[in-house]
Amino acid sequence: MNDFYMQLLSAGVVVAIVEGFFSIFLAHRNNKLLLNQQKSEHHFEIQKTQYEQLTKAYEILMQELPEEKKLSHAFANSPIGSSELKRSEIESQLGNIGTVAAEEEMILYKHYQKYEYLLNDSQIKELEKIIADHDEKAQEQDPMWLLTIVQFEESYAQAIRDRLSELSKI
Repeated sequence: MNDFYMQLLSAGVVVAIVEGFFSIFLAHRNNKLLLNQQKSEHHFEIQKTQYEQLTKAYEILMQELPEEKKLSHAFANSPIGSSELKRSEIESQLGNIGTVAAEEEMILYKHYQKYEYLLNDSQIKELEKIIADHDEKAQEQDPMWLLTIVQFEESYAQAIRDRLSELSKI
């Protein structure tokens, strides 16, 4: 009879050990799943915040730089290409375009400096390349520096829209 109790107790100990290992395995697996879920939730919250901030940034950019303040608008509505203009009228138009360009340049660059962290690395590299090209042309007093402002205007607004689209799909 003692032998029977010994075997029964030994079987109980073995069952408890197996159950303990099984519990440890399940706890480890559940912890791993919970960590993955927390990472996903954290990633989602970051992207949600970025989306909200980018939406706000885009709205601010559109408020600070409406169509009539854009250099592309000034070029499109300027009669500079007309052969009937006198030299003084051409100079006046160029002066207006220069004023618009300087204002837009400051608005765009300040906005970019404030919100560039919301863009991805490839977008930042592309925009930094345009800025470097702009600085080089401005330093050389190349009139093409005006076109780099228009290029930055278009690329920056597109980068924000692309990033918003990217964040909305996740």
